[in-house]
Amino acid sequence: MSQKTVQKNDYITNRVLTFFGATAILLWAISYLNRGFGYHSSYKIAGAVALFLIAVGIAGAVYGAMRYLRQMRDGSIKTATLTGTVITWFSLLLAGGAGMMRFFDYTVAMRLLYIIMPVSAILYLIFCTYPREFFTVATTHACIALLLWFIGQASELPVRPTMKLTSLVIGLVLCVVPVAFYQFTHKNSGVLSVGSVRLRLFSPQVNRSYPAAVYGGAAALLVASFVFGNPLAYYAMFAVIGFLFAAVVYYTVRMF
Repeated sequence: MSQKTVQKNDYITNRVLTFFGATAILLWAISYLNRGFGYHSSYKIAGAVALFLIAVGIAGAVYGAMRYLRQMRDGSIKTATLTGTVITWFSLLLAGGAGMMRFFDYTVAMRLLYIIMPVSAILYLIFCTYPREFFTVATTHACIALLLWFIGQASELPVRPTMKLTSLVIGLVLCVVPVAFYQFTHKNSGVLSVGSVRLRLFSPQVNRSYPAAVYGGAAALLVASFVFGNPLAYYAMFAVIGFLFAAVVYYTVRMF
């Protein structure tokens, strides 16, 4: 194994460990804020702390964006353990989570964070170690699985038709955009360049039929779930999750 390969593996390992560590720390901190909202005696203090965390999160997001631009200019983003995008992500989670706890419902906010943060850590691991097309598919299909759950929930509650339609529209957008991106960029090795920013959703080796099949199937499940509602929506959600597990096995085996 060459020295460059060893160094690259070290960078990836450090980045993944940093991301997972930050996830654990943020969940621990937010859980204490959640406890504060759970007691009448500490509710006002928790509200003040939440406002402070919102301000910290917004400032952190701005700093992260500036750090990202600086790292892009000097090229250090390729080797940095802590990138500006990671700082921005956790800052937005901090501000968004604290904001939901302060102004909406602290129990719902905590449940969402318990889902979003571990999933984001897994997706970051996939982003760093797996082919780009698997990261794209994993991200979009994780969102589609969540949207199918929303459709199933909305089907049980007729008073929420807007949530059902909105979930369908967002899901179809998640299906159409990657396919359109592939068609638009496949002649340029799958890369879309905007100034100094290069965006790649699929590797150059990806067959043309792959995005169409993967996202066509997901779109069909979304439409069928919207039309027939519960319990088909839940079956479709588990089908998408099963597909993701099968994809993990496939891409992991292919790497060795």
